[in-house]
Amino acid sequence: MCIVIDTNALAHVFNQNCKGHQDFEPVRKWVIEGEGRVVYGGTKYKEELLKAYRFLRLFRRLKDARRACEIKEDMVNAEYLRLEQATKGTGCNDQHIIAIFVVSGCRLFCSCDSRSDKYIRDKSLYPKGHPRPSIYRSHDHKHLLSRKYIVRLRNVA
Repeated sequence: MCIVIDTNALAHVFNQNCKGHQDFEPVRKWVIEGEGRVVYGGTKYKEELLKAYRFLRLFRRLKDARRACEIKEDMVNAEYLRLEQATKGTGCNDQHIIAIFVVSGCRLFCSCDSRSDKYIRDKSLYPKGHPRPSIYRSHDHKHLLSRKYIVRLRNVA
């Protein structure tokens, strides 16, 4: 089971002192103690992760513990470029997230930003037959952290 965590939600998920942590505590437990795995990859995501530098060590520990999976950077970057063209002139700024879903096969997204929902769920941005991801945004979405989202990740680095 895997989840892409938007960098805007990292503090909510992993910082227990964060105001919004209560809504995202189930994601942290699912990743740290359960069957969840964080999926990430591509230059743009890594650039955003560098800006959230407090979580770099955590990502390293998660990867070492096999709780985080990096997807092949060149493939995510190529898909990102395709998506940039497909969304040109729109308000989409999460092409890198969609690219991770397309390349990896992951089906669950954790974010604090609802502005990206219409793009994350836009079936025209995914290959034919590719399932669109579900979005975890609050404790009410705890049911999404289930075996239903078990996938065999593709293109793991």
